[in-house]
Amino acid sequence: MKTSQAILFILVVAIVIGLWSWLPTWLFVLVMVAAAYAVVKAQGRGTEPALASYDQDPPPIAPEFPDELARCRHFMALANWDAARDVLQRIAYGILQQPQEVQDSFKALMTDFAAADPLVSGVTQAVLPVVRAQPGILQTELYKHAPGVGVEQMRYALYFLEQLRVIERKKSGRSYKVYEARPVIEA
Repeated sequence: MKTSQAILFILVVAIVIGLWSWLPTWLFVLVMVAAAYAVVKAQGRGTEPALASYDQDPPPIAPEFPDELARCRHFMALANWDAARDVLQRIAYGILQQPQEVQDSFKALMTDFAAADPLVSGVTQAVLPVVRAQPGILQTELYKHAPGVGVEQMRYALYFLEQLRVIERKKSGRSYKVYEARPVIEA
C-alpha cells in the first residue's frame, strides 16, 4: 500500500470512528496525525518521495550519474532500499550506451549494492535451502518460494546471487537451472 493510500485509509477510518466517538475533536485530530506520521515513518519514507511512490512515471534519470548515485545513497540512508534500487535500475538502462569499462564498473557497483540489499538477503534465506534440497531446480519454480517478492525482483536477486557466487545458473530453455555455487579453491 502506498503512503498516500495508507494515510487516506487512516483518515477515513478515523472520521467514521470520530463521528461516533466521545473523544474531543482536538484529541481526535492529534491521534490521527500521529497515526499518519507513524505510517510514513514505518514505510521508511523521509521528506523526499521515493521514486517508486510516484503515481505516474518517475522523472527521467539525468545524464549526470554522480547526482543519481548521491540520490541512491540518500535513499539508503533513509532505509528506503526500494527507491535506491529503482534509481540504480534506471541508471542501468542508461548505462547501456556507455563504454564497456563504464558498464563493468557499474556492474561491480550494483553487485556491491546487492550484497547489502535486504531484498537479496531475504531471497537468499528463502531459496537457498530449496536449491540445496533440489539442485537444478528451475528458476521459475523458485519464484513461489519467496512469497511477496515479485518476479522482476526475484530475477534481480537471483542474477546478483550468481554474481556474488552464492548460486550458479545454467540456461535451460526459457529459464535457468539453479545450483548452489561450488566453493572457489585458490592455489
